[in-house]
Amino acid sequence: MTRIDSETGAALPDNPISDLNSSMPNGESRVVAYGLRNPYRFNFRPGTNELWIADVGWDNWEELNRIEDPRRLTNFGWPCYEGPNPSVAPQIQRTPLCQALYNDAAKDPKAVTQPEFTYVHSRTRDGQLKVCPGNPGAITGVTFYERGNFPDRFHGALFM
Repeated sequence: MTRIDSETGAALPDNPISDLNSSMPNGESRVVAYGLRNPYRFNFRPGTNELWIADVGWDNWEELNRIEDPRRLTNFGWPCYEGPNPSVAPQIQRTPLCQALYNDAAKDPKAVTQPEFTYVHSRTRDGQLKVCPGNPGAITGVTFYERGNFPDRFHGALFM
């Protein structure tokens, strides 16, 4: 996820790594979050800086992620993590990138930001993961309910 000045495209001065030159070709100073697989939809919680992100999963998990403060760099761990767990793919687990991240997370659990909410694509009757191509269930929208026809208890609720 990036955060930019809407008029110039430059990194905002309070971005987490804004001390990098904002003219860098890859735009590193614009990045506020990484380690997302497919951030399909996102929305801000009204009245806050919180950014809520629907991250479409790979094999097993769908995620709802939250950036509490876009002025702090956030790592959600992809491809080393999917959902709340390390990747189940041995070829990914063994990469130097993931080994370093797993070591960092063992020393400091805040090295990887866990999703706010996860769910598996589907399970069999005995509770085992049922991993089949085309499993439905991606989070395709994120919105916060303010006021309308629903009962008051839904005021401020997140719908996905």
